[in-house]
Amino acid sequence: MKKNKWLLEIRDSYTVGGQTITKTNGVAIPPTDGDRTDIIDEDGNYHYSMTKAEFMEKMTPEEYLEDCLPGLEGKEKEQALKNIEWTPRKVNGNIAVIIEIKQGGINLKHK
Repeated sequence: MKKNKWLLEIRDSYTVGGQTITKTNGVAIPPTDGDRTDIIDEDGNYHYSMTKAEFMEKMTPEEYLEDCLPGLEGKEKEQALKNIEWTPRKVNGNIAVIIEIKQGGINLKHK
């Protein structure tokens, strides 16, 4: 069994009236035998083995329609698909940190 090689510390600071408090959370980065990219979003959610392109990917019109109107079929579905000009991203949120693991080394990037 592999142990986590890295622990990422996330600190949030809050300041008011000259007083500052800092909240610290630790996030274990899962081990890997190869190269990998992970993402932590601004809400602190860990997206294992996800590239920036995958995080930013938009839904297909079919996925969006199924999400909005599940079970729509036939001519209604065809007509609805023709009218979809925009789709949202598959993952909601914004990237806070990109974690790149290559050749046993780790590199953090800020979006």
